[in-house]
Amino acid sequence: MEYIGEHTLPGLAGRFFVSLALVSALISALAYYFSYTKKDKSYQKLARTSFLIHTGSIIGVVACLFYLMTSHYFEYDYVWKHSSLDLPGKYIFSAFWEGQEGSFILWLFWNAVLGLILMFKAKDWENHSMMVFSAVQAFIASMVLGVY
Repeated sequence: MEYIGEHTLPGLAGRFFVSLALVSALISALAYYFSYTKKDKSYQKLARTSFLIHTGSIIGVVACLFYLMTSHYFEYDYVWKHSSLDLPGKYIFSAFWEGQEGSFILWLFWNAVLGLILMFKAKDWENHSMMVFSAVQAFIASMVLGVY
């Protein structure tokens, strides 16, 4: 199939960022688990790095979806269902989380922000709390990746 005149790059970038978010959250959860059980700081460094990658990829997902919605690329189902040309610009912001996928992305974003705060402020609680936190992030990212 050949796409002519459709904007496939933002959608492919968004799919890549969601996939990266899922993989990096899984790696972070596993590394925090090994850091907690084996008391090895190298696993904690890997876990922190992959959670930072996870956070960056979530920001990429949010940016891609906002770009799709503000550019009115109606070839994407989410934009077609939750946006219109008659919608004022101030309401496109709230249309972002109107649907199920947008709500999950909003949860991912705020959980990533809270995870960053927890990662740098938790001290002794970091390994076991971030292990659960990263696993939850991976679960939510898997729902975003699998929802059409």
